[in-house]
Amino acid sequence: MSYNNTEALSLRAVYIDNNFLRVFNTKRVIRKALAYLAKIIYKKDFSLLREGLLKINVSYLDVHPETRKLLENLLVVGEDKRHLRHIGFDFLTIMRAIKHRILYKKREGASTIDQQLVRVIIGDYRKTISRKIKELFLSTVLPDIVKKEDIRMIYLFRAYYGTKMEGILEAAEKLNIDINRRISYGEAAHFIARLKYPEPKKFSKNKLKKIKVRIIYLLALLPNSKR
Repeated sequence: MSYNNTEALSLRAVYIDNNFLRVFNTKRVIRKALAYLAKIIYKKDFSLLREGLLKINVSYLDVHPETRKLLENLLVVGEDKRHLRHIGFDFLTIMRAIKHRILYKKREGASTIDQQLVRVIIGDYRKTISRKIKELFLSTVLPDIVKKEDIRMIYLFRAYYGTKMEGILEAAEKLNIDINRRISYGEAAHFIARLKYPEPKKFSKNKLKKIKVRIIYLLALLPNSKR
C-alpha cells in the first residue's frame, strides 16, 4: 500500500501528537501522585504554603502588562528555562547539577521557579538536603492552589531582591523604576539579576560587580535587547 506525501505527513503529525499526549499525561499523573504525597508528608508546610499563596492576587498588582510579560520572560530565561515543561522540579537539571558536582567539583543551582516560590512562602532557608527534598515535593502542589501562568508573577511579587527590597514593589521603589509603565530590557534585568545576587545592606564592590555581570548575561539571552 502506498501513501502520497500529504497522507504520510498527516500520519506523522498524528504520531507526534499521540506521543506528546502520552508524555503530557504521564507527567500529569506523576505530578498528581507526588502532590498527593506532599500534602500528607508535609501537611503543616502545605497548609502554610496554601494560606500564603491564596493571600496573593496577581490580577490586582499594578504592573504594566508589557512589563509583566518582560519580567516573566526574563525570569524564565535566566532562572528556569524549562519552566513550562517540568512538573514543579526539573529532574534533568538536578541530574546535571549532581554530575557537575561530582565530576568537576562545581556547585550549580537546580531549583526551579516553583521551588524558589515554595521557599519564599514557607520561609525555610536551611541549607539541608531535607529542605531541598521538601521543596521538591511541595513544588508539585502549586498548580492545585494557583494557576500555572501566575506562578512566575507571584514569585516576583514575593521574592527577595536585597536589603529593604522584599518583593518587587519595594525593589521597584528602591531602584527607582516605575513598573506601572513599560520598562526597558535593562531595567527588567536589574530586578532579575538581584534574585541571584541580592543587594547587600552594606556597600560591596564585589557584589555590585556580580550584579552588573549578571545583568549583562541576562541581556545577552534576550533577542533585540538594548543594553
